[in-house]
Amino acid sequence: MTKRNFLYIIGGLIMIVASVTAFVNPLATVATLAIIIGAVSVVRGIMMIIAYWNLREEFNFRSKFMLFFGILLTLFGILLLFKTEFAINILTYAVAIWFIVEAIQNFFSVGFYKKISPAIYSTSIVMNILLLLFGVLLLLNPLITWVTVSVLIGLILLVAGLNYLIYGIVYREKI
Repeated sequence: MTKRNFLYIIGGLIMIVASVTAFVNPLATVATLAIIIGAVSVVRGIMMIIAYWNLREEFNFRSKFMLFFGILLTLFGILLLFKTEFAINILTYAVAIWFIVEAIQNFFSVGFYKKISPAIYSTSIVMNILLLLFGVLLLLNPLITWVTVSVLIGLILLVAGLNYLIYGIVYREKI
C-alpha cells in the first residue's frame, strides 16, 4: 500500500497562492520586502559601527565614513521596520542611495585587495562598478523596479509551488 506526500502538496498549494498574491498585490510584496530590508539594514549598520570601533585608529577618514553610514543604515532599518507604509514610499530611493554609498565606500578599501591578489582587486572593482550602476538604475526607474521584483517573487513561488505539488502527487511512500 502507498500514500501520497500531503505535506508537499499542501506546501505547493500555499506557494502557488502566495505567488498569485504577489502578482495581484505587489504592494504587499513590497511591504514584506521593506521589513526584510529593514532587518538587513539594521544588521549591516551595526556591522559598520563595529567596524568603526575596530578601524578607527588605522583608517581615520574611512572609519568615520563607516560610522556615519553605519548609523544612517541602522536608523533607516529601524524606520523600515516600524514605519512600513513610509518605507514603501521611499524604499527604492533609499536602497539606491545605499547601493551607491556602499560602492563608494568599497572603492575606498579596494586598495587592500591589490596587496592580496590582482584578480581579487579587479573583481572587486568590477563588482563595485556594477553595484554603483544598479544603484543609479534604481534611482532612475523606481516603479518598474518594484513591479519587476514582485513579478520575480511571484514567478519563483509559482515554480517552486508547482514543483512541490508535482512531487507530492507523483512520489508515493510505501507503508
